[in-house]
Amino acid sequence: MIKLIIFDIGKVILDFDHHITCRHLAEKCHYLPTEIYNMVFEGRLFYQYEKGRITSRSFYEQVKTMLSLNMDYKQFARAWGDIFSLMPQIEPLMEKLKGKARLFALSNTDELHFQYLYKQFPLFKQFEQIVLSYEVNARKPEPAIYSRALELARVPAENSLLVDDLGQNVEAFLNMGGKGLVFEHISGLYQALRKYQLL
Repeated sequence: MIKLIIFDIGKVILDFDHHITCRHLAEKCHYLPTEIYNMVFEGRLFYQYEKGRITSRSFYEQVKTMLSLNMDYKQFARAWGDIFSLMPQIEPLMEKLKGKARLFALSNTDELHFQYLYKQFPLFKQFEQIVLSYEVNARKPEPAIYSRALELARVPAENSLLVDDLGQNVEAFLNMGGKGLVFEHISGLYQALRKYQLL
């Protein structure tokens, strides 16, 4: 029996596009959006920020220096955060799951992204707990981030279902004894939840 459903945020609950940020930053520096993407999102700095190893202010200062960016912290925070939109049909699904299982969210994300999306999307208030990489200093597929969610829920892995868009993240949870679903589209998620008698 599934007692706990753990939802990934990016590409499951919310769609996002880092290239939106890159286009905003490109307006305030001399780099192209594609160059900014490679420098910022493909580099070690971004992963350190998602693991909570550096503060938001330090991240901003380092990106500002890297790009010679003409943008203050408040402008940067908005450009960094304003990249999300709700995935189609996810809100009705969350309503249907109320009372059927406990609902957690779990994400590789950073402080500025989460602060922005939590304010913008009331849907997140429906989750009992939200486990974030920058708070637990671990990113999926590292076992520590899943262990934290299970610890908070006090539910065994075998009674837990992870819904994530990346196969490597689901595989890591399966290796811990949990159940998992690689999210591709909402109809597939509905089908899987019916199989577990959650709908």
